[in-house]
Amino acid sequence: MAYILQKDDYYCYLDGKHTVCKTQNLNLATRFETQGSARAMLNKATKKLKDYKIVDMETMQQVGDIHKIKRKQFSATERVKIYNKGKGRCAICGKFVPYDSFTVDHIIPLAKGGTNAMDNLQVACSVCNLIKQDILPEDLMTKLTEIVLYQMKNSYNDKLWKRMNYLRQLEQKRIFLNVIKRIS
Repeated sequence: MAYILQKDDYYCYLDGKHTVCKTQNLNLATRFETQGSARAMLNKATKKLKDYKIVDMETMQQVGDIHKIKRKQFSATERVKIYNKGKGRCAICGKFVPYDSFTVDHIIPLAKGGTNAMDNLQVACSVCNLIKQDILPEDLMTKLTEIVLYQMKNSYNDKLWKRMNYLRQLEQKRIFLNVIKRIS
């Protein structure tokens, strides 16, 4: 099943630079695998996608609004499953987190259309969970990369900074090519 974002005769699509654009060509519309990922895009680009609705590609009918899912208090059994799934390591920084200190992090935040389903939960240390807040994983990585590059530019010589920036651009191109493969 696939979903698109539609407003009147316009559809949302992501161009080569991950910029949100509109088109009247349904074939160019970006397809989302889940309602949650479509909702995440709506939450990510609220101004550009104002009044856009999630539409089921099979029926071309608008999907009903997903009511905000409330934060859940996880049982001891659920916490053990989440901890074991992550092997006791923070999914964000990779450090070992003692069982009595770990926090449950939503990979796709509830505020961005995520759920309390086990496949959307991961182990996080309290510092990483506080930093991540309600940011999508790809947006978090982009922001952290920008911070590191800016700090490197201020602390190290320009040659090293230029090399790191070049590597970041290569990674962005790789991500873009993966998105194009998924759409095709």
